Amino acid sequence: MKNVLKISGLTLGALLSFGVMASDGGDAPRVIEVSAPVKAVFIPKGFDSNDDAQVIVAGAYPNSCYKVGPTTVSVDKETQTVNVAVNAYYTADSYCLMLYIPFTQAINVGVLPAGKYQVVVNKTPRELMPVSLATRDQLDDYLYATVSALSRVSRETFQLQGYLPNSCAAISEIRVIEEPGNVLTVLPIVKFAEGCSPSDSTSDLAFSESFEVPAGLKGQKLIHVRSLNGSSINQVMDF
Repeated sequence: MKNVLKISGLTLGALLSFGVMASDGGDAPRVIEVSAPVKAVFIPKGFDSNDDAQVIVAGAYPNSCYKVGPTTVSVDKETQTVNVAVNAYYTADSYCLMLYIPFTQAINVGVLPAGKYQVVVNKTPRELMPVSLATRDQLDDYLYATVSALSRVSRETFQLQGYLPNSCAAISEIRVIEEPGNVLTVLPIVKFAEGCSPSDSTSDLAFSESFEVPAGLKGQKLIHVRSLNGSSINQVMDF
């Protein structure tokens, strides 16, 4: 059975620098829980007090001995601080392929009261997360399609695939909002034919629609696509 130990990033770095790894005397490699090498943190805007707010992190593991680990979130509502710990599993005493392995993780923070929250990821303060007061009972201001896939067609053209609520629904607009913090929020807004409503009991309808992002974007951007029932699809893209 694999042993799971916790070790600080500083201690692990020292062990790797000197090429020293302790052994528990068994044949199975040890699995060590370490801080993940997070390089970028993206905080989508537009959450309100009845949304499940999210923080998206991205980075790259230095070799194949790193795997996605657990994340923990704690919220101090009095100080309006969101603390996020993003961890990885490192397999010691094992052969590693020396290549960078990118990762992106969407972390659900939960429903927060209105306010401006300081986000801290792996003990490093990041941007503020604004949460506005909800003005209606629905989770979102619009009804979105259920999005299952996001793909890149060209530098500035992307494609969404998914399902509409029923067969008399259609995509009204795919709205792209460029936000601070290198985030592009994409809203696949649904409309219904006259005389049709979301409650009509007809089968879902598959859709595939393209959209374009603003020209001239530079660097890494998070494409944050809102989906039905408060979920989302998130991909970090290089421009």
